[in-house]
Amino acid sequence: DGLFLDESATQRDFLGRASVIAHETAHMWFGDLVTMEWFDDVWMKEVFANFMAAKIVHPSFPEIDHDLRFVLNHHPSAYRVDRTPGANPIRQELENLSEAGTLYGAIIYQKAPVVMRQLELLVGEETFRDGLREYLEAHAYGNATWPDLIEILDRRSPRDLAAWSRVWVEEPGRPEVSVEVRGTAEGTVGSLRVVQADPRGRGRIWPQALDVVLGYGTDSTVAVPARLLGSEAEVDGAAGLGVPDYALAGGRGLGYGRMR
Repeated sequence: DGLFLDESATQRDFLGRASVIAHETAHMWFGDLVTMEWFDDVWMKEVFANFMAAKIVHPSFPEIDHDLRFVLNHHPSAYRVDRTPGANPIRQELENLSEAGTLYGAIIYQKAPVVMRQLELLVGEETFRDGLREYLEAHAYGNATWPDLIEILDRRSPRDLAAWSRVWVEEPGRPEVSVEVRGTAEGTVGSLRVVQADPRGRGRIWPQALDVVLGYGTDSTVAVPARLLGSEAEVDGAAGLGVPDYALAGGRGLGYGRMR
């Protein structure tokens, strides 16, 4: 029913159909051309099929706020699970194929796409694209693992992607992110810092790109980009702006964690 639409079809129906077709087409590369070595990496083919489908389809629907849809479709469900002590990581060891069904849930379907977005933002769109191309060429008609891809991307990036993968993919949880603003005598921002902490006290750091929304009154906001690669980061783009009435990390959905 989702593919054969009639005259009553809505824009959402057309977007859904295009996404399904693009998703299944992407599986020709992610899943078919290169297949996971074992089912602990079954999540890869699904997240990459969705990731590439969005790249293909979204330009054809410019009137839709795709970033807002992404946040609504992924963040709440991922947060509900990832904040709990029993949360599982994206990549899990699987000893028996009969247990494969236990891997599927909000962490695979909702958190993994957020993490993939963060990886692209961290290394850059061009580096990410070229790394995927090398990965597909190197393992064509064969099997590969998530560490195989990280190794390729790691060679192309100054970031320590093995360490990034450990906290984002191989361990559960999310950070708490807050904003600290210091004003000047002139009423402008002298310093704005983004700070993250591990709510479980393990000292983990989640390197990520995010935005900070500065609010003025009830209807005026300014969003400034930030890169939180350690426990804290200075947001240079806020310097000189008026001291806001409030500041919210991840206010436009870029970033992952409990934002304050």
